[in-house]
Amino acid sequence: MDDTDDTDKKDKSKGKLLVLPGGKKVNTADLGMGNSIVGPSGNVPTAEVVDPDDTERELREREAYVKKQELVQAATRRNATAEMVELTIQEIAEELAHLKFERRKAAKEGKPTVQHTIARISMLRNLADVLLKRQENSRQERMDFRSPEFKKVIHEWLGFVCESMGKAGLGDNDVDLVLKQMEADMADWEKRVLENAS
Repeated sequence: MDDTDDTDKKDKSKGKLLVLPGGKKVNTADLGMGNSIVGPSGNVPTAEVVDPDDTERELREREAYVKKQELVQAATRRNATAEMVELTIQEIAEELAHLKFERRKAAKEGKPTVQHTIARISMLRNLADVLLKRQENSRQERMDFRSPEFKKVIHEWLGFVCESMGKAGLGDNDVDLVLKQMEADMADWEKRVLENAS
């Protein structure tokens, strides 16, 4: 018996056997992939060969991409909630656009569009909920000019104005005249404040 045959058999035994579709067996050493990993594929029922270097490079690329995302950066910086909501709405809108593109592409190719439509409707509902809540919060943040708290602030402010006019040497008649003029000038002050705020 030839010693070289035993050596070849021993060297080949260091690799792993791949079973290809159809039943053919191939040693990974024959393919030059002795260190490769065999993992299940998400796309086909057979196994695929995964290069550890490619996997590590893809992981690094993914981590770098995630870190560059505006929403991730804002969350890391602990930005204001309002800004985070704006960025989230932008992200949702972008994903919705991708879904719409994929649905139209599938329709042109004669493929089913039901999954795209269902996913898009769900995301649109979520976006509408976020926008409605944002609108509701915006209304609550507006100043209520008829609230007891605001009336107290105005009352105190007018007290300071009257006190300052008295200290400046204005008589009661002059103070009354100024207050009546202020009342006339401020007839539509609520409307003007709201217009200037928006």
